[in-house]
Amino acid sequence: MSRKLILTFSSLVLMGATAAQAAIVPPGAGTLKNAVDAAADGDVLLLQTGNYNLGSDNITVDVGITIRPEDNSAHPVIVLDGRTITLNHTGGTTTLQKLEFTGNGNINTSSARALNVLENSFTDVRISFNSVVGSCYVIGNKTQRTGGYYDVSLDADCYTAGNTFNNLRILSAQSHYFVGNKVIFNYNGGTGINLYAAYAVGNEFIRDLDSNTPTNANADYTVVVFNQPQAPLNTNWPYIANNIFRVKGAGSGPAQAIKSMAAVQLSTKSQLQNNVIDYSQFQWPTQGERGMIWVNANSTVQSNIVLNGSNNSMPAIDFANDSVRTQSDVSYNDCFNNASDCGNADGNINADPDFVDSIDYVLTAGSSPAIDAGPTNDHLNDLDGSRNDMGVHGGPNPIAQYKAQLNPTVTAPYVYPVFQDVQTLSGAQVEVTAIGVARFK
Repeated sequence: MSRKLILTFSSLVLMGATAAQAAIVPPGAGTLKNAVDAAADGDVLLLQTGNYNLGSDNITVDVGITIRPEDNSAHPVIVLDGRTITLNHTGGTTTLQKLEFTGNGNINTSSARALNVLENSFTDVRISFNSVVGSCYVIGNKTQRTGGYYDVSLDADCYTAGNTFNNLRILSAQSHYFVGNKVIFNYNGGTGINLYAAYAVGNEFIRDLDSNTPTNANADYTVVVFNQPQAPLNTNWPYIANNIFRVKGAGSGPAQAIKSMAAVQLSTKSQLQNNVIDYSQFQWPTQGERGMIWVNANSTVQSNIVLNGSNNSMPAIDFANDSVRTQSDVSYNDCFNNASDCGNADGNINADPDFVDSIDYVLTAGSSPAIDAGPTNDHLNDLDGSRNDMGVHGGPNPIAQYKAQLNPTVTAPYVYPVFQDVQTLSGAQVEVTAIGVARFK
């Protein structure tokens, strides 16, 4: 079936262009701070290979500047030494691109006007973006924790795409678009991720608790809580599509059963479509008080594959109360091998989805019962126009196009399309939002 595509937003951010004033900054102690303090709006600071030590000094960026390597062969390392870089510019745009940050420090915003954080590496660095009044792009970065607890807080409205957040404690984001990211965390408290995203598409969320066992047995734990998006998109339902949710806990768990380990908590009226939720590597006992999908407000739950909760008494889908159950649309899902499944009404099935493997969750052609078994709505068809396949490769937002952007060998621009569905369109008409960002060369 042909489709009418409505391109509602397209933005191309090109990095690497030389500004009117560019300065080469040599490595050393204090050299970066001196260069930042002397910079004017629009300047480009080109960093050479070597360590840039902050020592005892914090850095405040109060003009819009670009900081990037001198060329693609340069490898600048900014050693924070426990200090803070504050992005506080009230004019222009500040860009941090292809830099390595280390050293138990902080990077935060105070009153940044516009911000691009692209292709950087952050090791043991706390990131906190709380106020960006203009555009904000956080794309292609890698963060990891090797020591104590480090959080990522993107509580400014940033377009967050193609990042790898590894071994975190907590991630919170008020990004309207949270697309194609990989998030791994081992926080042993209640909720690991809070998202206020209008569109959470093509991500992988992994809660790995083998190295950090929860200590409070009589408690509820959640991988991701999806909250109401922020203005101006707060009138739309959160659209949560083509994500993978895994929970790992195969080692020694708590002495007593925990109450629950929900992968997804829908605390607002949401659309949860074409996701995979897999508990095959989670062996701890639970009381199963909440399902792997916990519906806390009337929502649409369609074309998801929920499996392997039987090891820990987890039902596939549960509801806050009977009113929420009645008001919600739970249809065309495959719930397999759970403490309780999703029944056989409304297009739901309870069958082995027959994956090629449990890494990419591709359905086996010719034998999977989940192929062409999703909703029949035209705007939810697969990209080839056929009926929706259940799982992360079905529908208009197959996860493979987003996971491909995480491949370190890719040199083409980052491209993240999102086929929007807020249940306002009909027939074969769909809206597309896309962003393109050039990689550093």
